[in-house]
Amino acid sequence: KDGFCQTLGCCSSPRPSPTANNMPDEEAETPRPQPVHAGALRIVSLLPSITEILCELGLSDQIVGITHECDHPPELISSGRARVVTTSDINPRTMTQGEIHEAVCGSLKNGQSLYGIDKDVLRSVRPD
Repeated sequence: KDGFCQTLGCCSSPRPSPTANNMPDEEAETPRPQPVHAGALRIVSLLPSITEILCELGLSDQIVGITHECDHPPELISSGRARVVTTSDINPRTMTQGEIHEAVCGSLKNGQSLYGIDKDVLRSVRPD
């Protein structure tokens, strides 16, 4: 088994016996990194799936910015706590499939991005 499994103790292989070479002294152990921010973070999520994961982890109150594509969880979207920081010329609610296809192909052909970031909104939400 590899060293990672031995360290975690997740495999049935026996752990190596402690020696001066493979077991650090208690005092010599590397300290764990401390969080950069002592309080709650101000998070901007640029992927709808990450927004959902953050909410499932109980961090919805720390999300200050989301994408225009975010539609879940509804309570985050309807609360107005998180502002939309992305833009897109493609709107599936107002465009036909043909119009979307044409816009996507045109953007790709011209080397343009389909999405943008609203810098003013991003600055105003002051993410960490």
